[in-house]
Amino acid sequence: MKNIILFGAPGSGKGTQSEKLIEKYGLVHISTGELLRQEMTMQTNIGVEIKETLATGKMVSDDIIFRLIEQTLLTQHEKGFIFDGFPRNKSQMDKLEDVFTKQNIAITHVLSLKVPQEELVQRIVQRGKLNNRTDDQNEVVIKGRIRLYHAQTTIIADFYKQKNIFFEIDGLNDVESVFAEIVGILEN
Repeated sequence: MKNIILFGAPGSGKGTQSEKLIEKYGLVHISTGELLRQEMTMQTNIGVEIKETLATGKMVSDDIIFRLIEQTLLTQHEKGFIFDGFPRNKSQMDKLEDVFTKQNIAITHVLSLKVPQEELVQRIVQRGKLNNRTDDQNEVVIKGRIRLYHAQTTIIADFYKQKNIFFEIDGLNDVESVFAEIVGILEN
């Protein structure tokens, strides 16, 4: 069983690499971004709240994110999970560790895609235009999300580094090279 956290700032390529890993290993994909967008698309009360929060450049609350994720965590885990965009802070990490402890499973790999901020901003703006995502077209908001991501995730990286399951990958390489490096890490 592989239980992977794919770490990286918005625009680092997590979604692309997640898809490739899901196809190769049959993992259950948990993307907070996708879960949040589904709620916004369905225009649920939570979806409206999420849209308003993202439009101001803030992060969605832990309670909302964990409610959306927990259902998936508790229903499937035969081959493992890949977490895309989760955990984003210490509180989420602690909750995730608690759920896994109760189910006698653990994170096996934390893979961090490293990409410079300028490249991240360009990727996100392009993605926003292609997918008509207004939250991904404002550079000031994007830079704020990237700064917030780095501020909140340092402690998570340190925690998993101490467990010797944290690996950094150069996210500037082409998609196939990044994927080959990830597979090499997972299979060694």
